[in-house]
Amino acid sequence: MEILETLYNELIGFLGITQVLELLKAGDYEAFKTYDGIVSLIIPIIPLLVILELILGLIYKNPQAKVYKVTSLFTSLIGLWADLLPLLWLPCVLGFSNIWLPFKPVLPGIGLFMVT
Repeated sequence: MEILETLYNELIGFLGITQVLELLKAGDYEAFKTYDGIVSLIIPIIPLLVILELILGLIYKNPQAKVYKVTSLFTSLIGLWADLLPLLWLPCVLGFSNIWLPFKPVLPGIGLFMVT
């Protein structure tokens, strides 16, 4: 009996419906009009979608992951530029902006600042 109770608690925890069950047990249906009530109804959607996708994958036995080929050099260069741009941009902006900052780094490795 303890095993069934543990399985029940794990299933309820995975689905994220503990808040909904608490609101239903309390009988306070007005709480569903609040932010917490709406969130408690939205949270179980993602686990249900995961379970549905798993069941459909078992039924069809056909993985839905598709591999798209990069067809041209232009698209691969755009992808490379999009990957490298944030890595190149951040040090430049941080390095050049030290001149105009109202504070100077005291310990740059730690990130403590001193206002001047």
